Amino acid sequence: FRAAIVAGVQMVMIGHQRMMGFDATRPACMSPLITTVLLRERLGFQGLILTDDLAMGAIAKQYPIEDAVRASLAAGCDLVLVCQERILQRRAVAYWRERAQADQGGVGR
Repeated sequence: FRAAIVAGVQMVMIGHQRMMGFDATRPACMSPLITTVLLRERLGFQGLILTDDLAMGAIAKQYPIEDAVRASLAAGCDLVLVCQERILQRRAVAYWRERAQADQGGVGR
């Protein structure tokens, strides 16, 4: 990450691996210790942080897509990717829409 930030990248993708030296309990894309503490605070990264595809087996076999989206956004990711299965894409969008409506007190009021 450090080399990429020094090189001036404007976006980084966070994978699904567990980075034992930073957070042994959560995948990197769901870890505020990695996205917020390491990337934002320690390394000063100001660009976009996006997940790798949350429909991949490393995540999809352990978490419902809604939980994966919620945890990734809560961890500090700016964008989440759901690339492989249309049903998971629809569920992710529905979750996102519900969350946005709840955050705004309901859309269309």
